[in-house]
Amino acid sequence: MTSATGRLQRAAESMGRPALIPGEDQAAKLADLIRDLRRPVSPVGDGKVITSGFAYWGVASTLAWCRACDDLTYPVMRRSIHSFEERWKAVRGVLGEDPYHYVSLGPGNGVKDVFIVRHLLERNEELCYVPVDMSALMLEIGGQKLIDEVGLSPSDQVLPLQLDFSDSANIARLRSLLDNVLDGHPVVFSLLGNTLSNFEHDSALLAMLSERLLRDDDRVIVEVATTGSLDEGLDKLAAEEYEATNLFLQWVTSPLQDCTDLTLDMDSVSFHGSIERNRCLRVVVLYTNRTGTELRLTLPDRSDVAFPADDTIRLDLTRKYGVRELRTIIADAKLDELSATHLDLSSREHEFGVELLTLKRGPGRPTSAISDGIWTAPSRQ
Repeated sequence: MTSATGRLQRAAESMGRPALIPGEDQAAKLADLIRDLRRPVSPVGDGKVITSGFAYWGVASTLAWCRACDDLTYPVMRRSIHSFEERWKAVRGVLGEDPYHYVSLGPGNGVKDVFIVRHLLERNEELCYVPVDMSALMLEIGGQKLIDEVGLSPSDQVLPLQLDFSDSANIARLRSLLDNVLDGHPVVFSLLGNTLSNFEHDSALLAMLSERLLRDDDRVIVEVATTGSLDEGLDKLAAEEYEATNLFLQWVTSPLQDCTDLTLDMDSVSFHGSIERNRCLRVVVLYTNRTGTELRLTLPDRSDVAFPADDTIRLDLTRKYGVRELRTIIADAKLDELSATHLDLSSREHEFGVELLTLKRGPGRPTSAISDGIWTAPSRQ
């Protein structure tokens, strides 16, 4: 350990919190957001968009999400969190006694990570917890929860990484960092809380993680929302589920307050369901200019953009996967299922639920060659 590294670790310990690593150029990410808000006019949500990572990027957005997680009027979220410990116990046996480290892709408020880390610590007292997210505040909240409730050392065991893990170049950086820091030890990765479904190219993301991030002895835990069928009308029910909670509505609109000077009209928010390629129920949340006149939006760089009447900004994208179709997505990503458990959220009208799976790379999956020196000062790719 160099003297400089030792001083940094002691500083982190004295603050009681881990030191954040900015894994990519934040100014470049801001440029991406501005570009997305300058997309063409679309009345159906195919133009202007706030993509998944930016939905949590700002302070207000992160705090709004944490409030939504505790919303007693949103039973799906509540049951998913409260049942996680038992569901985790049902799938974790396939990990055996191997001493894993843990990388949480999109850790949220860290509530579910607590159960995973407690179990993994029993087999690896030197476990390193690496939460990865675009939101610095979300990383701080989640990391602090593991420090407070599990007793992880902020200087030696918590390594928060501010990074967009949907970017292939960032995944290469992440893999190289893990190889350098963890000395080749196996890793459990996770995508919890239906995170996978929030990305436009969800299947491609899972395949990229399989090819570029996982090694043969690594494991990945995936939690996704499911539906027992893809019958007509269920898409509308899926949309209504998200529309029913006020705190979710506050969260989904908060990026507009962080990123623009738009005066919000909650009646301009709408939830739309559809059946996507016979594999899932897709729900998008749109903000529509219903004023009848063109508005001008001031963006974070103080430039402005036209927001014509009936134009939309897509605020959120989520999905419920068909249970059978989910297995096809997993197989197409060259992943093998090791264990799974299902949380039944069915009603008289639908067969909705949540699937928690433990996966590994399939046999014969090639490992991408990654240079040991790829983890350098982040630059725009």
